Amino acid sequence: MTTERSGKVMSEFRNRERITRRILLCVFVFCCLASCARRGLENRCILAKKEMIQKVLVEVKKENLIEDVKRLEGFGTRFPHEKQVEVAEHLRERLGQHLDDTGFHVYEHWGVDWKNVVGNIPGAVDSEKVAILCAHLDSTSEKRLRVAPGANDNASGCAAVLEAARILSKHRFENTVRFLIFAEEETGQHGSRAYVEGIEGSGEQIIGAINLDMIAYGGSDEAFDLVTRPKHRWLVDYVDEVASAVGNPTRTVVRKGCY
Repeated sequence: MTTERSGKVMSEFRNRERITRRILLCVFVFCCLASCARRGLENRCILAKKEMIQKVLVEVKKENLIEDVKRLEGFGTRFPHEKQVEVAEHLRERLGQHLDDTGFHVYEHWGVDWKNVVGNIPGAVDSEKVAILCAHLDSTSEKRLRVAPGANDNASGCAAVLEAARILSKHRFENTVRFLIFAEEETGQHGSRAYVEGIEGSGEQIIGAINLDMIAYGGSDEAFDLVTRPKHRWLVDYVDEVASAVGNPTRTVVRKGCY
């Protein structure tokens, strides 16, 4: 993303409510998903959570989202290894302001160690069942080693994860809520791939994962794109139901080969 493009994104980010509506939706989805997945999504606990919805909606602060985007833009670029490690440490510190359980998932690639950022709200009933909200911390551009502020791609997703962690930390859920921010997305999803490879044999049961990527740009009336693979259609259908309950338009895109 060029500097000029980043400036335009920040203008949209400041003047529109799109990202605020989207983080509201994601927070609401996770309130429902983390609370109800143990009993199965077929019971559709959305209506039963109306009281929680109202408490959550008023918690989202647009100024927090803007400030986190500006902080991440301030790194200049988030493409080089050294910058990504620095950004990961910054994001872990930010998560630690809201969560007691934070740390890094460290993996090796290209002969060096990279850091994915991890934060948890442990499940009160079944902690091995995990709902994941994630984003990626790196950025790129045609001048990626020097200038890649990445306001939309993907400071916006990181800011949303941080705001969701702040809000959800005030609640407790049956299942574990995990916040993940991955390194090396722009060069082949290496951070998320390394994390997924480590899940097998861990005993964890991933209920579902929602990835927030490039959520700050576009018109205020533009639909929320829900992209998934066919076998995970159940989750986007669930998100769509939640979106309808809070008045957010959605557009479902099902692709056999999506990430």
